[in-house]
Amino acid sequence: MPHSIGLPPDDHIFVTLIHGLGRAHLVKQVIKVLDLVRRYNQKPSLKIFNSILDVLVKEDIDIAREFYRKKMVASGVRGDDYTFSILMKGLCLTNRIGDGLQAFAGY
Repeated sequence: MPHSIGLPPDDHIFVTLIHGLGRAHLVKQVIKVLDLVRRYNQKPSLKIFNSILDVLVKEDIDIAREFYRKKMVASGVRGDDYTFSILMKGLCLTNRIGDGLQAFAGY
């Protein structure tokens, strides 16, 4: 853990960083925030995952779906209603409403 500051950053700091990277369209760096969180010996919260997912959906729905499957689900993080609304927003924005209905038919 880096020791240059007294307390590790909290979720608000990481979410602010995610939003800033998203506004700069730095998609790869947004995903790397998870590594930064873990570097501080913290487990990424659902809020952090949802923030990253929201940025990815605005850039590329396919990257967002892959992030959801490979990072969120694989790490044991269970999405909530907000998570699924982010994904649905992305599918609707890309006119893939059928994919959204099919993906969530089992829930």
